[in-house]
Amino acid sequence: MILNCSYAAMHAGKDEGGGQIIYYEPGMQDRANRALVIEAQLHQALDSGRFEVFYQPLIEVSTLKVTGVEALARLRDADGSYIPPDEFISVAERIGLIAEMGYQQLYKACVQLEQWRQQGFSLRLSFNFSPRQMSSPKLIEKIERIFKLTGFAPEFLDFEITENLLLSNDRLVEHVLKQIQAMGIGVTIDDFGTGCSAMSYLTRFHFDRLKIDRSFVSELHVRTGSTAITSAIITMAHDLEMGVVAEGVEN
Repeated sequence: MILNCSYAAMHAGKDEGGGQIIYYEPGMQDRANRALVIEAQLHQALDSGRFEVFYQPLIEVSTLKVTGVEALARLRDADGSYIPPDEFISVAERIGLIAEMGYQQLYKACVQLEQWRQQGFSLRLSFNFSPRQMSSPKLIEKIERIFKLTGFAPEFLDFEITENLLLSNDRLVEHVLKQIQAMGIGVTIDDFGTGCSAMSYLTRFHFDRLKIDRSFVSELHVRTGSTAITSAIITMAHDLEMGVVAEGVEN
């Protein structure tokens, strides 16, 4: 029993970044057991290719036309219900499956968008870029292979990266971003305004788009501060010749 509790506390500490002391609390064991169940589901989904991809539309404000989609990974539990993304993605990151999961998701999304293109719908694809994928030595090779297998054109793809990723490994980020953009792939800064806001990177790299975090967008009608910050971000992005995406528009 004591070993089980210590095991649960250890995993809770790893989930919070490691390098710290965590005391066992009621409920940790349940969360640890749940994580083991999700881990098994992830392995099965990767082996069978049964990750689902949902598509969130990207709509141009001036025309209200759908100009692209963001690919979102979804995973079903054994009972058929969907596991919350935050739950299974954190497990996938911890056990090192997030990169392979991302490649499967990208392949499926490219197949789907190429099918839509052949039907007359030319849409951009936005795809969340995992930090573990960034450090993969075979990243460019795998992306090129996906393009070759699906026929999807790289100029219709945007990789979304976070501000924190920009600060994680300066040289690696610079090297990989240059390779990606040389292929014709666009790069979007995701969740802008919630991380470290590394402004220096906005001048060092040519980013194609900037995505304003939903925490600002959802409060535009209730908080004047959110309105002011959002307006400033839009002005800055346009001055830097970057497109702007507002995340979480619901009304």
